[in-house]
Amino acid sequence: MLTPADMERFRARLEEQRTAIQQQIAELQRSVAAPDESEDAENDDGEMGNLFLAREGALDQMERARTQMAEVERALERITEGSYGLSEVSGNPIPIERLEVHPAATTLVDE
Repeated sequence: MLTPADMERFRARLEEQRTAIQQQIAELQRSVAAPDESEDAENDDGEMGNLFLAREGALDQMERARTQMAEVERALERITEGSYGLSEVSGNPIPIERLEVHPAATTLVDE
């Protein structure tokens, strides 16, 4: 079982991740809103096809970031609810080693 100190450590890590993801999403939103000002566009001499690909790439990255954000938010909710560190599938404890690698994990590796 996780100790209260473990829970606070994971809460802090998840909050740091949330901040980093929020910043990433904001940067991606800016690059989508002004694709001709993005670094990718500058490197590609502003060609329309390259601008389109850069925009599509940014949208894909934004979708992944939003998925990660939802996972982090859910993990923080689980800390508040008292169910953090337990599998949502089986209810068994998630090994601390898994949480160290992926603090937002909600299942065991084999579930």
